[in-house]
Amino acid sequence: MKPIIKLNHGIYHGTTVILCSFEYNSSIVREFNYYPNSKWFSERKVWIIEQSQASIDNLRKHFDGLAIIDASNLSAKTIDQPKLKAPSLPKLKSSNNFPLQKFVDYMKSIRYSENTISTYSDCLQLFLRFHESKRIDELTVADVSEFNKNYILKYNYSASFQNQIINSLKLFFQNYNGSKFDLQDLERPFSAKSLPVILSLKEVERLINQLVNLKHRTMIAVIYSCGLRRGELINLRVNDIDSERMLIHIKGGKGKKDRMVPLSEKTLIMLRNYAKAYKPNNLIFTGENGGHYSGSSLQKVFKRAKLKAKIDKPATLHTLRHSYATHLLEAGVNLRYIQEILGHSSPKTTEIYTHVSSEDYKKIVSPIDKLNISL
Repeated sequence: MKPIIKLNHGIYHGTTVILCSFEYNSSIVREFNYYPNSKWFSERKVWIIEQSQASIDNLRKHFDGLAIIDASNLSAKTIDQPKLKAPSLPKLKSSNNFPLQKFVDYMKSIRYSENTISTYSDCLQLFLRFHESKRIDELTVADVSEFNKNYILKYNYSASFQNQIINSLKLFFQNYNGSKFDLQDLERPFSAKSLPVILSLKEVERLINQLVNLKHRTMIAVIYSCGLRRGELINLRVNDIDSERMLIHIKGGKGKKDRMVPLSEKTLIMLRNYAKAYKPNNLIFTGENGGHYSGSSLQKVFKRAKLKAKIDKPATLHTLRHSYATHLLEAGVNLRYIQEILGHSSPKTTEIYTHVSSEDYKKIVSPIDKLNISL
């Protein structure tokens, strides 16, 4: 008889999750170790996955033929709950304006991006407005737990939003004199890590070949051929292209880091053909009225090409970057080089591509191929 994996509702670090329990089975343990949307919860001696119907469906697909998934203890009402509208909170007290502005000035001084400054400022304001009856120097980690329970979880905000709240509070209180916060006690929520969508080489080829407009075709090709983020492509300037060394200088990428990426012969030819037609002066790719090309417009270009290429995968423009990295790995490029090309700070970020590369899986011979059976 197949092993049974029983699913139950649970809480992990303040976040609602699904607990997966089963009688010890080395094969099931091994599969959970490889399963991307799971985590070992040592205190309860169970595996946990994100609480959503999609997560349960993926679990069933993963263990199909290996185990029976028993979801009879789950309440359908608590899975994929509709988000309640959070009530409006009191306005920020005037006495908190100065600490907030000081926080913003501090983030500017250490060169945080405008998006990060805005996000952290909004998160801190939300927390302070929720606890408007308390002074800042009275707030403790217990108040974070209350905010988490009665605002974030109650109104079904995402784990990523919860992480942003924690990031902003840690940064604020580590620089606030007289704080009662023990920053070590601020725990992050469990967040399921899904694998990126990857296009095959044939799908990328089909996608690019759908693009007749020279500018659109070149932009999409450069993003794929260099593994660029959307903003990195839009900010490319003529002087960033080093055709002698066959490199592109990416300036001020994520985390304000510069890096060099390889420039292929085919990409250089496409850029030269584009330059002859559009004659860029500073920015390589500009909008109709000059200035930076719109990121949302580029996303629409990708979406239209994807539809024409009849690609059904839930791919986005960023999928091209994921696909580039995976194709490099499958071609035998060292993971360390891929990390440098993509501009990842940690090798752990790049290692996700080892889970989506198909080359190693192709080498695995199924035991059924060794059986003399009728087909």
